[in-house]
Amino acid sequence: TYAITQGSLGNSNYDITFVSANLSITKKTIAVTLDNQTKAYGDPDPEFTYSSSGLLEGDSLSGSPTRAPGETPGTYAINTGTLSGGDNYTVSGVTAGSMTIEARAITVTMDDDSKDYGTADPASFTWSVTEGNLVNSDTATGAGSRASGSNVGDYTISKGSLNFGSNYDVTFLEGTFTINPIAIEVTAADKSKQFGGSDPVLTYTVTSGALIGGDTLSGALARDAGEDVDTYTIAAGTISGGSNYTVTVIDGTFEITTRPITVTAAAKTKT
Repeated sequence: TYAITQGSLGNSNYDITFVSANLSITKKTIAVTLDNQTKAYGDPDPEFTYSSSGLLEGDSLSGSPTRAPGETPGTYAINTGTLSGGDNYTVSGVTAGSMTIEARAITVTMDDDSKDYGTADPASFTWSVTEGNLVNSDTATGAGSRASGSNVGDYTISKGSLNFGSNYDVTFLEGTFTINPIAIEVTAADKSKQFGGSDPVLTYTVTSGALIGGDTLSGALARDAGEDVDTYTIAAGTISGGSNYTVTVIDGTFEITTRPITVTAAAKTKT
């Protein structure tokens, strides 16, 4: 408020009594539009910006907008906060803004793993964040899982019940779980027969490794062909443990011995 004084107002023909009045300069009303903003969960807030109309050249607003509190994904109102035009302006006609917190994008890769046939699965399937990062000491709940199966082969490791919560937008990459065959060693028993006799059954024992549960080997040993007195090799033949076993056969020896006979000479005479 400013006093209005007589100033240079006058006339020599009059004795003027001047009654003062006031000039009131009111605040100029300006409009402010608060800009929308986005960020990923766990990132710092961006600078809250705005635009205004009605400011006189050279003037500016002080302070800054603020937003409603919260750090989980969602939409939060941006308000004028401490934004002020001082004594000369009234901030009015505010167009509200919003701050959107988006779920944090990460890629989780399930680690490959393996075991030998017949042994227990690992206690848990491990994983790593291969793109992006976890923030605020966050971690996952639940655990990965693999496709069912106990025979030798490759099985898919998937996310299972692994859960990073609503704060993350997760892309899962599967891993591979490999069941390896067991190595066992079979030793062929040495065998023999007399020349002209029938071959005995060729037998063996497992001398290294072990068959799992009720598993058995299929097929049979075989020996080199021949029926004359000699020594022949007993080899693997068709012995197999199937896809779950890698079988190594230690050769045995098959011996055909001479057959004992008695020859009686016939008595003869001559003059």
